[in-house]
Amino acid sequence: MVSNDLSCLQNEYSITGHSTLNSYLNGKYLAGYIPCNTEVVLFVVNGNYKSQLSTNGEVNCKIVRYDEKTNAYIECVDNFKYYGGKIKGIDSSAMHQVIS
Repeated sequence: MVSNDLSCLQNEYSITGHSTLNSYLNGKYLAGYIPCNTEVVLFVVNGNYKSQLSTNGEVNCKIVRYDEKTNAYIECVDNFKYYGGKIKGIDSSAMHQVIS
């Protein structure tokens, strides 16, 4: 299927309707996500990021891994600098096993 922003093909629906994620994101802004094999890497900004950007020019963003098997959220990085826009990417960790 085609993604919501028509930028790529994807093999599953968007995560925006995910009830567990919606409850975790309550009051937070999802700047982007990268789907992986059994987890999703989330880039999360606390609070109103637009007012923080206009004041500081940057916002501290958290990188959080959501494990689909255990429904756990694991905070990996809590000082990622976010300057606005959408974060997109792909998971290349599986390619390491194919190449080596």
